[in-house]
Amino acid sequence: MVVYADVLFLVNFAADFIAIYASAKILNVKKSYLRFTLAAFVGGAYGVAAIYMQTAYKWLFSAFFMIIMCLIAFGKKTVKENLKANFVFASVNMLLAGIMYFIYETAYKYKVYKRTDVSLKPIAAAVFFFISFVVVRIFQRILKNRADKSEITGIIGIMGKNAKFEFLCDSGNVFKDAYTDMPVIVISCAKAREKMDFENLIGIMKTDAQTAVKYKFRYVSVSTVAGSTVMPALLPDKTEVEKDGKTYEIKALVALDGSTEQGYNGKDGIIPYSVLQI
Repeated sequence: MVVYADVLFLVNFAADFIAIYASAKILNVKKSYLRFTLAAFVGGAYGVAAIYMQTAYKWLFSAFFMIIMCLIAFGKKTVKENLKANFVFASVNMLLAGIMYFIYETAYKYKVYKRTDVSLKPIAAAVFFFISFVVVRIFQRILKNRADKSEITGIIGIMGKNAKFEFLCDSGNVFKDAYTDMPVIVISCAKAREKMDFENLIGIMKTDAQTAVKYKFRYVSVSTVAGSTVMPALLPDKTEVEKDGKTYEIKALVALDGSTEQGYNGKDGIIPYSVLQI
């Protein structure tokens, strides 16, 4: 049997990219097409190299490259996060492999293979990629419509003052700071004015460089369907959230939104779903 390395690479690259994209949706990971493309490139290259491997420990190499691909694509930092990402990625791969197997078995059953001969492979691959894309989009819509919206209580401490806030948590919210890669909590200044004078805090940060550095004061960019804007943000001395009756300390920036008087569905702010994965 003749194997064309370029065709094999492209097939593996496309399949890996689809699997990475689907996994990112399940994991609520912010899309980075550059990272996804690089990870898929590694997967495609390994797919070609694996043809020439003559070893009983080939599965170890497969597991190693899967870990590398997940690290590149998702950038998870803890062991727990990486294990979860690898499990999801492996599961999605098995699902897509099942779709591919179904296509080949159906083609064989109805004698498509005999009629099309060698042209079956690119045709089957095209059908596979199309079906996979449709499946991913359908599940994306389902997950989006079933996004877990809940109310979370948190405590934020800045400059010796602690205040309790009520947050709206949405599993579709994956807002992160591009520079620090930390999740970003958004608080309505108007809604929470009685609890903490954020406008005064911002004024101090703007005039005192030492304080600004201490609290990592910066402006973060926010993009929504309504458009894009920037918000002042800082890293509090302490940020805690209450979950399942327990209090956990987390690391997150706090962005200050001065554009809304009513808050977010009546709550003081919104909090990314990722900070609750504890």
